[in-house]
Amino acid sequence: MRRTAIRKQARDWRSATPSVALLVADAMGNVTPLGLLASEPARVLMVRSDLTTTTSIASVTIENGLYSVSVLVVLLTGTWLFSQRASLPPALEQAAEIVVLVALIAGAAMLWLHTKHRKISA
Repeated sequence: MRRTAIRKQARDWRSATPSVALLVADAMGNVTPLGLLASEPARVLMVRSDLTTTTSIASVTIENGLYSVSVLVVLLTGTWLFSQRASLPPALEQAAEIVVLVALIAGAAMLWLHTKHRKISA
């Protein structure tokens, strides 16, 4: 009887909905010392009954890319606002503005390169 319940739970775990997969994988990444090494493959494995492996890996990659961009935007905005509002020495304020400007130029260059060299797959 107990084995049947364990097998049923294992089947339920493998065919989780995307929202459950997201929550469980994030919990695995936060609770275990492996972090992203545990959470990202868990997401792919948990939705493999609903999505192909290629699609699920692509979705995790897109999510991580968008998350990284949003973190960068928040950090750059915070750096710029702090440099403008705090009473910093002029040299430090100028250095912070240069860092923000270089990051924005690098981001724009990467976006331009990505759109210019995009491969169209059949």
